[in-house]
Amino acid sequence: MPNSGIRIESLTRDIGAEIHGLDLRQPLTGESFEFVYRALPDNLVMELLSADP
Repeated sequence: MPNSGIRIESLTRDIGAEIHGLDLRQPLTGESFEFVYRALPDNLVMELLSADP
């Protein structure tokens, strides 16, 4: 499934990930939502990073 530039980077071997490339200022597309939703069980905790400096 294409993810429109969204990237998930694991923080540790067991738990946690950072999500890059997701603009929460705009409504999520169904594709973006599903990509993040499917990654949640593998990472348990997810940090959404702002694209703004």
